[in-house]
Amino acid sequence: MNAIIFNIKPELVNYRIRDIEISDVKGLLEIEKECFPSPWPEIAFLEEITRPWSKGILIEDKDREKIIGYAIMWIVYDECHLINFAINPIYQGKGFGNILMESVINYAKKKRAAYIVLEVRRSNKRAINLYKKYGFKIIGIRPRYYHDNNEDAYLMLLNLRKLYEKR
Repeated sequence: MNAIIFNIKPELVNYRIRDIEISDVKGLLEIEKECFPSPWPEIAFLEEITRPWSKGILIEDKDREKIIGYAIMWIVYDECHLINFAINPIYQGKGFGNILMESVINYAKKKRAAYIVLEVRRSNKRAINLYKKYGFKIIGIRPRYYHDNNEDAYLMLLNLRKLYEKR
């Protein structure tokens, strides 16, 4: 586990959002192992970086040369499927998840996606609350979705068409 760093707030961090590169995979794996009981293997990240329908973005602390978090999504026709989203534990609860989620939504809107869908563990209350804050709704349950403990996943959806209609 990373050392605790105090007073990390977005306004105090020299951060940026950028595309994931192959050289980032080692850092992504470290966060993945700390955040998930069944972390993605290295090959999964490498495959996602090279797929034409896949988009990976990250938020990084430029001064500490540390990845704060990342998101990987698929854009297929009018749907954005958020397949991985994680924030380094030392940066959690400080607002960086909001920044990254806004970047995901902005990218999906730029690609004219009608929806963003995702799966999330039913026990992951922090993530569920983040998604709900941005308007995601639980639309279903995927029984025994997570193979490590057969936990169910909520299927959540954000209807971006409503956002387009407000313009």
